Amino acid sequence: MTTIFISSGITSSGITVQSGTDLVVLSGGTSVDATVSSGGQITVSSGGVTSGSIVVSGGIEVVAIGGATSGTTIASGGIVFDYGTTVGATVASGGLELARGGAASGTVVSLGGTLHVSSGSVASGGVVKGNEMVFSAGSGVAATVSSGGQVTVESGGVTSGTTVSDGGFEVVAIGGTASGTTIASGGIGFNYGTTVGQTIAAGGLEIVSSGAITSNANVNGFAAVFVGAAISNSSVGSGARIQ
Repeated sequence: MTTIFISSGITSSGITVQSGTDLVVLSGGTSVDATVSSGGQITVSSGGVTSGSIVVSGGIEVVAIGGATSGTTIASGGIVFDYGTTVGATVASGGLELARGGAASGTVVSLGGTLHVSSGSVASGGVVKGNEMVFSAGSGVAATVSSGGQVTVESGGVTSGTTVSDGGFEVVAIGGTASGTTIASGGIGFNYGTTVGQTIAAGGLEIVSSGAITSNANVNGFAAVFVGAAISNSSVGSGARIQ
């Protein structure tokens, strides 16, 4: 693979990274509006910065620890590996962002797009119209799940402050934990693990499966609690139902 280095004090603009080429942005270097073609790669080293990159099918962007990228568009078939910091990425249908110990803020996951939040990673303030999966020791904070979107909290994963809008879903798997979720009218939560401090608005629905735990919920909508589930220290508003 051919390697091109962007050194400290240098800004590259509008480069197309062709197949077999790795554009390495070193500390103090900047890449603006690069397009990563199939078989090409951008590597953002510690102290390096990129903005406005477009990663097309078969292209890769790797954000190393200490590296930062903003405004990346991950097209169908494109992949971003985030070990550092990503801000304001858009994951298009068929695109994939893998947060692996990094911080992803303000990510927009489009319908058909996917964000994986792995151990040591934090995804915050995103809009999920596709799929966000929070794995063991990963954390999702203040996501808004729009119509057709889903946040899945796997065993050992944690979310807080999620808002599930009309047509959105949050699935808390066995061993997963969600706190402070708001399930708005038309939103649905599936709880197989643990939820704490949820607000189920009028028209919202939480389904609490056998073996699951829900505590300190404020129920103004409908909570369906199956045999073997536990719900405690929760308030039920006028017109709400727990069944």
